[in-house]
Amino acid sequence: MRPHHLASRGAMNEILDKLRLLIVIRFPTLHLIEDRYLRGSYPVEEAGNELDRFSIEVDFDPLNQEQMPKVRETGGRIPWREDCHVNKDGTACVCLPEDYFFKYPGRFDPLIFLEGPVRDYFIGQALVARGDPWPHGEWQHGNVGRTDWFTEFIEGLSPIQMKAYLEILSLKELKGHITCPCGSLQRIRNCHLPFLKLLRIAISSSTARKILSRKH
Repeated sequence: MRPHHLASRGAMNEILDKLRLLIVIRFPTLHLIEDRYLRGSYPVEEAGNELDRFSIEVDFDPLNQEQMPKVRETGGRIPWREDCHVNKDGTACVCLPEDYFFKYPGRFDPLIFLEGPVRDYFIGQALVARGDPWPHGEWQHGNVGRTDWFTEFIEGLSPIQMKAYLEILSLKELKGHITCPCGSLQRIRNCHLPFLKLLRIAISSSTARKILSRKH
């Protein structure tokens, strides 16, 4: 597999090495299978206390297509329903990819993923199972939640930031050497390339050009 904007096999090996280290130090009940699947028992902890454990599988292969790893609860405890944040194919909605790739630019970090959205998701499931409310803010499921997120993101941009994003999105191709519009001064291949590709789905290059032309 080749995680989203990682540039080389050497970088891929860094990801696998980090997963192996995490298994030894942080998640000894998980196992890396075929350099692709993370399977086993995932401990749900809060303030140093274990709340619950879930049998899970994390498929990292979707990173080849610059998509989020696919997470599944494999013990049959969580119904495959949207109100339980589970898709029809059994994959868990641990987070909105747009939100994740925007918050965490640069190389994909499995520790951030496992101790961020994956942890929060299963804490929520554990608390709901015992009758407590979902502890984190929730986006609506599917395209509705995605549209809401994009709307909030765009409304939060200043005019200068908006122009910077539109100028990038107006290009026919998102080439990796272009400076990222987020203001980091990094090239997009080392910064927000996966996020920008998702943003391009919502705002096509032709749409971006039309918006820019109306602003002049």
